[in-house]
Amino acid sequence: FEVWGSGVAMREFLHSDDLANAAIFLLNLPEASFHQLLHCPISGPVVNIGYGKDLTIRDLVTLLCDIVQYQGEVQWDTSKPDGTLRKLLNTEKINATGWQPSLNFADELKKIYRDKFLK
Repeated sequence: FEVWGSGVAMREFLHSDDLANAAIFLLNLPEASFHQLLHCPISGPVVNIGYGKDLTIRDLVTLLCDIVQYQGEVQWDTSKPDGTLRKLLNTEKINATGWQPSLNFADELKKIYRDKFLK
């Protein structure tokens, strides 16, 4: 199959359950802690919720090929753009509250493939 770009671009992925858990965690913070978090003079009322780690598109394709046991060829169309080379959120604010994502990206991809496509 064909993939656009060279595969060097890096992306961060977060499972939707981790996103939901982060939102609930933030909403359950004591009011003073919540307001302190949102009233940062440097970054303003922004709290990034992310995994905190990224991987290259090439590594993502390799992972997906391993999960689905794809034996074919991967063609990288370098005439197409990679896009922004790195998209990684600064998660210092939410991590300072004690929240961390709990789901492993690779494990969740395997589970999704098994549960949705192999049944």
